[in-house]
Amino acid sequence: MCIGLLGLGRIGRAVADAAPALGIECRSALVREPRKHLTSSLTLETDGLRVIDSGIDVLVEVLGGTEPARSLVIGALDRGIPVVTANKSLMAAHGPELREVAARAGVPLLYEAAVLAGVPFVGALAGRPVMASATRIDGILNGTSHFITSAIERGATFGEALADANARGFAEPDSRADTSSRDAAEKLTILLHLCGAGHVTAADICRRGIETLTPADFAAARRLGGSIKPVACASLEPGRCGSWAGPAFIAAGHPFAHFSGVTNALELRSATGEPILFAGPGAGPAVTAATILDDVHTCSNGSNGSAGSWGSWGSVRSTGSVRGAVVRGARFDVSAARFDQPPASRWFLRIVTEQISDAHLAEFLAARNVAAARIERGADDIAVLTVPASWAVAQSAARTLEQLGAFVTALPVVGREVPR
Repeated sequence: MCIGLLGLGRIGRAVADAAPALGIECRSALVREPRKHLTSSLTLETDGLRVIDSGIDVLVEVLGGTEPARSLVIGALDRGIPVVTANKSLMAAHGPELREVAARAGVPLLYEAAVLAGVPFVGALAGRPVMASATRIDGILNGTSHFITSAIERGATFGEALADANARGFAEPDSRADTSSRDAAEKLTILLHLCGAGHVTAADICRRGIETLTPADFAAARRLGGSIKPVACASLEPGRCGSWAGPAFIAAGHPFAHFSGVTNALELRSATGEPILFAGPGAGPAVTAATILDDVHTCSNGSNGSAGSWGSWGSVRSTGSVRGAVVRGARFDVSAARFDQPPASRWFLRIVTEQISDAHLAEFLAARNVAAARIERGADDIAVLTVPASWAVAQSAARTLEQLGAFVTALPVVGREVPR
């Protein structure tokens, strides 16, 4: 089994280092500056087409970004060469197109490592079309941001937590894609594509970064019986479609509340079955490389990835045989649904103000259709858990409080578990 690498960064090197022990030969690699890789035993190329045309069995794309990755992946697929990629930006921006090209060529395009790198779940859903018709997606999809928020929960500042993540190799020198929730939004976009919403882009996902979180936010969440996690979520129910990538309140009874560090997790709910949970490591080159090499072995075993994409979850959705979620026995078409606002939910509010009593605050929120279900006052702030309300309603109430001089943190509540 012979592979070519597009990219020889941290992940590319991890793939090259691990491959020989698995009986896989790395023949060549595309690099921008060969002099930076003089110690590599690989044939180094500055032209990606030379890697593709070097007699390889599988192309592994770990360049990142969308170009030249897109053009080179299409070039390989058109030549009948299977492609394995860990590039979530590429799959979020061009996934439907690339799956179409792969299906037309009849070769695999596998991308387990693009979402939940250490949790190979897409292939596991290949034989579960009912579960694939998800009505709700909730996930901790970025190990770096989870590591950072776990450290802030223990009392660290954002800067201290980020520096620790960099020192441990869990964060890139430029970690803005992780901390801004852009990485999680791209991964959620890929999942939405697989659920039939091929029109969604990462820019459509409503998102918020974790940079402004402080230990005080987590202390307020604890008073309400929960925590804060970096979550990507989407609802695919009729009349309730929406998405979010960013910090969210998680009740202590939710499975996500028990995870910390770089752990990734994904929970899928359908209208016809119990939720299914996938969890595992989510940061680090070795974890990603292991999943990439699993995909390479899948290619070597003769799988065609269900007509050009990973599993029937992707191929059934993209061909239009299943359009959207199963809702009470009927199909809801999500192919034109909007996902640019968070789904309606309960809301976690942390309010810093000395100018309002609990009773007046409850009256204020009720008058704005986002009534408080629970209020817990701390030494310096007020923590509130509201009844379900739309994003627009919750934001309007938060803005009005800020105009009155308060500082407000407003985060969606994920999960059906109610804190006690």
